[in-house]
Amino acid sequence: FQSFNDIYGTTNNPWDLDRGPGGSSGGSAAALAAGLTGLDAGSDIGGSIRNPAHFCGVYGHKPTWGIVPSQGQAPPGVIAVPDLAVVGPMGRSAEDLQLSLSIVSGADHLNAPGWRLELPPPRMKRLGELKVALLPDHGAAPVEREVADRVQQIGQVLSRAGATVSDTARPDFVSGEGNDTYLRLLLSVTGTAPEDNIDHQTWVGLDNVRTYYRVGWQNFFRDWDVLVCPITATPAFEHDHGQFGTRTLEVNGETVAYFQQLFWAGIATVSYLPSTVFPTGLSKNGLPIGLQVIGAEFDDNTTMEFARLMAEEIGGFQPPPGYAT
Repeated sequence: FQSFNDIYGTTNNPWDLDRGPGGSSGGSAAALAAGLTGLDAGSDIGGSIRNPAHFCGVYGHKPTWGIVPSQGQAPPGVIAVPDLAVVGPMGRSAEDLQLSLSIVSGADHLNAPGWRLELPPPRMKRLGELKVALLPDHGAAPVEREVADRVQQIGQVLSRAGATVSDTARPDFVSGEGNDTYLRLLLSVTGTAPEDNIDHQTWVGLDNVRTYYRVGWQNFFRDWDVLVCPITATPAFEHDHGQFGTRTLEVNGETVAYFQQLFWAGIATVSYLPSTVFPTGLSKNGLPIGLQVIGAEFDDNTTMEFARLMAEEIGGFQPPPGYAT
């Protein structure tokens, strides 16, 4: 959720230099917000596209797993596609996301002889045609009231546009149990400590559970078009370079575990779902608040189009004070 290291130093958030831009694609988000580039890319396994987009007030898209080849992004010598991880676009508009994804998505070199990607078109031409589920907050990972309220405000905008909106519709497995499956699969990819490693039989069992979630989401999205929720608990927070296991966050005046916020990234990631983060305006402290819109597998065009249409209703990217568009 931050971007700093001993080689390159600390990346600041252009909205407040005392705060981080998110991570791990925080440099991409900060550069976009500051006007250093018009288009960028990131990778996402725990919110590393979506979290920086939220913190810096830009757009980011986590594609459906497997639709964007990872060649050229992986470390030297790594040619296998990792579980959960994706590469996706970041930009200052949903249109830029749409264009970028249309260019970079498709078959990798191993699948190209017999595999073609045909993403379905958006489910809607206007927001009023949609059935939208809201998830403003969750006991497994509480968010700042201002962030939860922003989800409800977006629901009001959608209702006025004619959409059907519910803040109770969601699959049963969007819970602590689903988050545990995500965290164990996540550590099997990213963990370095011996206790993080799991044997293949355990992974197969977790993958079977995850496949139940995928089927459950498929059923859910027959009745609902998208789910709107936070991507993390707070707006951008101040730099914290303390030891990994000692970091905490303040949420609604209470100290919570730093990594508790992975819950929000995991909702989409564990089930291979696409998710687009779009800016919704500023917090009371003048910091961006972005939300994620999650769709069914391969409904990337729906979530990006949702973000584009929302900009017509509430406005889109705005540059930080002192930076050019």
